[in-house]
Amino acid sequence: MLNTHERRSFAFALLCFLGSCADSESSPPVAEPESGARGILPLVGESTGRAFVSAMRSDLNQLRVAQETFYVDNEFVYAEDIGDLTEANLFSPTPGVRIEINHADGRTWDATATHRSTSVACDYDAALGEVDCR
Repeated sequence: MLNTHERRSFAFALLCFLGSCADSESSPPVAEPESGARGILPLVGESTGRAFVSAMRSDLNQLRVAQETFYVDNEFVYAEDIGDLTEANLFSPTPGVRIEINHADGRTWDATATHRSTSVACDYDAALGEVDCR
């Protein structure tokens, strides 16, 4: 069984691995466990949730570039299906991320990204040019 200091160090190392610590000089997060290691788990869960959202945002931004390339290469229409972009070797989503193109035509497009490990969904609207996660 790990003591409190070892649990904190493990949680800090895991957070750094997931990209949530500023630098190696940072001190471990201070969180008193409620009972056993349960108090540390929300820190880890919150960090991995942010990592999933970050992956979805990144994929939607990569999809934007792929759509613009497809648009120029295919007589000024956007891909209506993610399969069109993957077949053209323009886009491949991160494992666990599912992208659905909701609408596409010659003027604009929008898509939704979801991840199998979180209930958060991210939308990209080309008309607005921004990603919105909820």
